[in-house]
Amino acid sequence: MGPAVLVVAAVNAVWQSALIALATAAALRCVRRPSATAACGVWTLSFLVCALLLPLDLAFAPSPAATLRGVTVADARAVSQAGHARQPTPASSVRSPAAVQPGGAVAATVSGWARRFGPTLVALWAAVAGLLLVRLLCALGALRDLKRGARPLGDRPCAPALRAMVGAVRDARIGVCDRLSVPSAVGFVRPMVLLPERLVQRLEAEDLYASVCHEVAHLRRRDDIVQIAQQVCLAILFFNPVLYAVARRIDFLREAACDDAAVTSRASALRYAECLATILGHLARGRRSAAPALIHGRRQVFTRVERLIDWKEESHTMGRAIALIALGICAVALFFVRVELPLLSPSASEPVPEHTNVVVMEGNDDSLLGALANAGYRPTVDDAVALANAGVDSDLIVTIRRSGIERPSISGLIELADAGVDEDLITTAVRVFGSGVSVSDLIRLQNHGVDPDDLAALHSVACTEKPVEDVIALHDAGVDADYVRHLTEKGLQHLSVRDVIRLHEAGVDG
Repeated sequence: MGPAVLVVAAVNAVWQSALIALATAAALRCVRRPSATAACGVWTLSFLVCALLLPLDLAFAPSPAATLRGVTVADARAVSQAGHARQPTPASSVRSPAAVQPGGAVAATVSGWARRFGPTLVALWAAVAGLLLVRLLCALGALRDLKRGARPLGDRPCAPALRAMVGAVRDARIGVCDRLSVPSAVGFVRPMVLLPERLVQRLEAEDLYASVCHEVAHLRRRDDIVQIAQQVCLAILFFNPVLYAVARRIDFLREAACDDAAVTSRASALRYAECLATILGHLARGRRSAAPALIHGRRQVFTRVERLIDWKEESHTMGRAIALIALGICAVALFFVRVELPLLSPSASEPVPEHTNVVVMEGNDDSLLGALANAGYRPTVDDAVALANAGVDSDLIVTIRRSGIERPSISGLIELADAGVDEDLITTAVRVFGSGVSVSDLIRLQNHGVDPDDLAALHSVACTEKPVEDVIALHDAGVDADYVRHLTEKGLQHLSVRDVIRLHEAGVDG
């Protein structure tokens, strides 16, 4: 697996994930009031599938065993079917298998571009992904420092209830931290719920309880672990903008699902919206937190507040519909990687000597491709299909090779087959006229019906610079081999072609 394969598979993954994301959005729009939890689950599955498209494209790409040194199984099947059809087809009408497939021109362009810049792009990819992973490790280290520097909640009246609620989920703890602006559920080892000191002092007990309920819901859903896995995928697949868009949608739905867990009625939803507004007032402009389950910006908080103001109990999880959507996402992904749908085939990006679609094989004279290989040809897939369509078989190739004629071009082979040139005529013509006899000469001899057995005798009086034309002229005049032999026996072998024709037309007995 070379760098070019990785680059083309990455390009495939981008447009495939875009289609999957659009299909997911359209499917969820058809579901009536899906809960935030259900929608978050569907989008998370969509994110996972999109992240796996690159390795799936590589895993299910046509293997080397399914190719003939650059020729795919589909190409070989096209050659085989053309050979069975044996229907003459003009070379100009034969289409390349790459042209038949959708996006074949795009595939050729991107594959060539990937082969040229593939090593550089893969090296750049590895460098950027490494830096992003290091940054993520630093963020996790910062979270560990936050947990180590947290102080106990203190003796507020609601503290025992909060500690009991937090401790009941994954044996988590609760603490106060001055370095945070918003409440945060910090995991993933020894999870904690951290509360900013300023909010602990300013929020009423009911609001503080609702905020902790929100963070406990994150821990219960294990959003901290999922978020870290999500960030790892984004770091490795940073080149895919679709993943960022899907991740932002998941982040919002994750927070919305925990908002729903924190409220129990319309009144409590409005009260919690006021709590979020208070938190928003303390949120530093433009600040983003490294905590996995943290609020990710002012705009998201505004949207959550608007949602809570218009809050309705979203009990419509639509289990069957959600399951069908999830099954559809997996089916679409499998369809992309298993069916010949991708516009850019990873296997097409492997370099092949001289031409990307040259048929190179060690064959024998029993097959068309084998006879072509033994005769020194390096046909492309287009050439092989055109030869098979024209009715060129291994016998014709073997005859040409053994006759010693100067090797005709692929188009010359097709012209010979279209004219129906007899193999005996080829062998005799080369013996009589030499290896320099051309394809057009052979076709003219065939079209005029010159018998191979008469060639040698007719050529004996064809002493001009154009012996083939002399033979054709003698044949068209009705002069046969026996007449020439009789003239030769009488010592008239040095007569010109014109004289022989005049004698024959005059009825002079040889």
